[in-house]
Amino acid sequence: MKKLLLIGGGILAVGAIGWSALWYMGKGEVEQRVDFELAQLEARGWTVTYGNQSISGFPAGYQMDLTDVAATRTTNGLLVQFPQLTVAADASAPTRLVFTLPDTFTAALPIPDERRAVNPSLPRVLTIEGKAKNLVVVAEGLSPADRSVAATAASLDLIVDQKDYPSRVLLAFSGLDTGFMPRGDKLVSRMIAGTIGVDVATTPEDGQPSASQLSYSSVSLTGSGGIDAWSSLYEVVYGGAPGGIDGAFQTGQINGTVTVGTPDDPEGGSLTFAAATATGIYELTSGGIDVQSESRDNRWTLSTSVAADPFDGTITVSGLQARYRMPMAPTEAPSDIALKLSIDDLNADKATWDQFDPEGALPRGPANLAINIGGTAKVTKRFDELRPGEAPPFEVGNVIVDEIAMSALGASVRAAGDIEMLQPIGLPLGTLKVDLKGPKALIDALGKSGLVPAELLSMGDAILQVYAKPTDGEDEWETDVTFGEEGITINGLKVQ
Repeated sequence: MKKLLLIGGGILAVGAIGWSALWYMGKGEVEQRVDFELAQLEARGWTVTYGNQSISGFPAGYQMDLTDVAATRTTNGLLVQFPQLTVAADASAPTRLVFTLPDTFTAALPIPDERRAVNPSLPRVLTIEGKAKNLVVVAEGLSPADRSVAATAASLDLIVDQKDYPSRVLLAFSGLDTGFMPRGDKLVSRMIAGTIGVDVATTPEDGQPSASQLSYSSVSLTGSGGIDAWSSLYEVVYGGAPGGIDGAFQTGQINGTVTVGTPDDPEGGSLTFAAATATGIYELTSGGIDVQSESRDNRWTLSTSVAADPFDGTITVSGLQARYRMPMAPTEAPSDIALKLSIDDLNADKATWDQFDPEGALPRGPANLAINIGGTAKVTKRFDELRPGEAPPFEVGNVIVDEIAMSALGASVRAAGDIEMLQPIGLPLGTLKVDLKGPKALIDALGKSGLVPAELLSMGDAILQVYAKPTDGEDEWETDVTFGEEGITINGLKVQ
């Protein structure tokens, strides 16, 4: 028995020595792995420094404790500071690192003098206070083909609140889950949040205080693109570098409020907004951007406390759709553009109608709007080279009006055409056809409501008679507008 105990003890001793050796070998791997992560950050324009470093966790794993961690963005001087940071790894998988970040951290962003010249209220340095619960980052893999990074947090608040800045800003996340992972030759991203909230409170030196709150629930944002496109996204969009990223976004309930003045302010008021859902897709291409979005069951309520004329009214819109496609990088040749906006079934409640038309002279049916404009345009100068206040460097090639249509107050108008902008002077060349239904009935209704002065209504009726031609339908009119080198003609009548 004694001999067996000696043999068993020897085996345990050898095992312990062997495990200790393996642990110390793994310790070196963990240190190399951390150095790799720091090198990845440096390659992306970050410089990371820290004070003391210690490694513990024997025998089950590794825990590296870093103090006074500071990360500086070389391009804009952004400085993020953590009082301490813990890096953990399991002994069986030392290349999988778990970064546990502290509950509080700070960031400082220098504001360029040229931006402060345009907006003097900006401070020289914008200070951001971070507060987090269970903020964890997990990094796995060493090669681009298997490397993934994920971050989760029960909550994350970013706060701007400083004496030399008139606004207090809070960006709050709950249930945050975000990260990148490879999928084939693409890098896929995700950002999921239970809620995202934005609060802004402004107290100017003179004037009324104001506050804005905006919240999103069940937020999902995804993206997919080449690894090189993610690492140089700014140059892809604004510099025309090769590559691209596309993705989608979706939210549940959206709520917002803008308040001006205090609750007892006789000149104060508020505007609240709500939408049931919002969805969309986006594409960031080489030198361009294309975003399409839709929201359903939109609702706006305006309330004022003006003593002489208080108001409380609501407007609803069943659907809002929009598209924005535009080049963002300088090119020799123009690129396709698209601007779309659709407002479906805009309705006002009785309180709103009574505020403007107490006699009920105007038709109170729903209003609709559709704008669908295409064409070409190019960017003549990089956006990051623009000086503050300089106009956007767009040069329009041509404009195709697929449709501009609006119906409201019992009348409707629709326009379509193709107009070329002759550069460099921006001379329009082309045609535009306009169809109107019910304009005279609308002029009569506006006259009965008293909303528009009689002389303006007479002027509108005269313009209709001169620049529009009646068609076969009742109170239906059409207008043909021609843009030529010698000026503009309407129904053959030269006006410019």
